[in-house]
Amino acid sequence: MGLFDTVKLKANALAADAERAGKVTAAQARTVVLQNEIRKAERELGHSALSLIESGEIAHPELETAAARLREARQALKDKEAEIARLRRRAEAGDEAAPAAPIAEAPPAAETAPPVEAAAGAAKKPAVKRRAPAAKKPAAKKPTSRKKTTGAEGPAGGDLIAEARSQAHAHSHLTG
Repeated sequence: MGLFDTVKLKANALAADAERAGKVTAAQARTVVLQNEIRKAERELGHSALSLIESGEIAHPELETAAARLREARQALKDKEAEIARLRRRAEAGDEAAPAAPIAEAPPAAETAPPVEAAAGAAKKPAVKRRAPAAKKPAAKKPTSRKKTTGAEGPAGGDLIAEARSQAHAHSHLTG
């Protein structure tokens, strides 16, 4: 078997490995899409279940405790938004010296339910005025000591080149 045949076999093996890697990557991407679809369906189910619980059409102790946690979290959100609105009104009126309403602490993370999207028709959050970010200096380029690689180099490419060189060296001794 000549040098060209060996290189051709190695190239074909690399192409097959790349094709398999591409198929794995595509399957992983599809897995992520399916996981997102599951999360969306679970959220929709949660919204529907809450609606049925609040209308009294279904009742179950486990569902009621979850619904109660959601109601408490929504009420805490409304209270916090009202507090922010009061603070903004005071700031706009120039009455910053007035004593602020006590700030209630948020419950520990272990006691709160996972985040739940607001149901349709829920109050929108007030618009927040934001300052433009300060200009950043561009980062200085760090010198790199990377060796430039060719397309054939890589995990299997380096082996391919080394084998081709050794065969060429052996061939030169036979013909030389």
